[in-house]
Amino acid sequence: GRDFYDLLWFMQQRIQPLEGKLEKDGIQPYDVRSAMLALQDKIEQIRPQDLSIDLLPLFEQRSFIEAWIDSFHENFNRFVMYYL
Repeated sequence: GRDFYDLLWFMQQRIQPLEGKLEKDGIQPYDVRSAMLALQDKIEQIRPQDLSIDLLPLFEQRSFIEAWIDSFHENFNRFVMYYL
């Protein structure tokens, strides 16, 4: 859950992944577009309950993180368009 929280923050800031790492460090070589498409497939499988288990204990303001979890997929789909 925490990794996905950080991922959306980076995507919201439009931070570019390092092309060299994508080419060398994966199971197969990726560019930004192919990495984001692969990530999009994984994100679709994430359930809100999975995020809740990891993230709820980290936030004092429960309403904030519950709203974040509820909009996770929508926000990812919006932010990923920058990279495609």
